[in-house]
Order: sequence, then C-alpha cells, then structure tokens
Amino acid sequence: MKSFASKVKYLFKGLRYVPILNKQANAIISKYELEDIKYHKMRAGIKRIIIQASVELDKKTTLLLAYLPITKKARKKQIIELVSIINKIKGPVILA
Repeated sequence: MKSFASKVKYLFKGLRYVPILNKQANAIISKYELEDIKYHKMRAGIKRIIIQASVELDKKTTLLLAYLPITKKARKKQIIELVSIINKIKGPVILA
C-alpha cells in the first residue's frame, strides 16, 4: 500500500495514557494516493475522530472512516454530524 492516514481514536488525555488504549488508532490504507486528508472531531462519544481523504479513481471519491460509539445517545449525535459532513462533500462518498 502506498498511502495512509491515521489518528489515535481516543482524544481524552486520561485515556490516551492508559497503556492498552494509547496505541489504538483508526486508519485509511490505500494503494491509491490519498489527497485532501482531514480529521473531524465529533462532539459526542469517546471515539470522536472521523478521517476524511480523497482518492482519484474514475472521478474524485471521498473516503470517510468512522468508529461509532456503542451508546445509542452518542451514536445518534455522531450520525447527525456525519450526515452534515457528507452533505458538504461533492461527488461520490464511501463511508466505512
């Protein structure tokens, strides 16, 4: 794979320093060059990072990587934020 974008998924200071959690991250790994990499910080939940990157296929395609919370309340809030992010993107979007 040629290209990747990653980010630690726990943003709270306390959790970042717990040994079992401090090395956990989400990543987009691609054989295509990733462009326009952005990280969105959600307002709800412990795992708040959404990774956004674009790849040039037949046309520019945006990839979003989310790790949604277990609790219904936090997950619902994050889904509302995700819809807002997706609605601002032009062209095809793949949400994982």
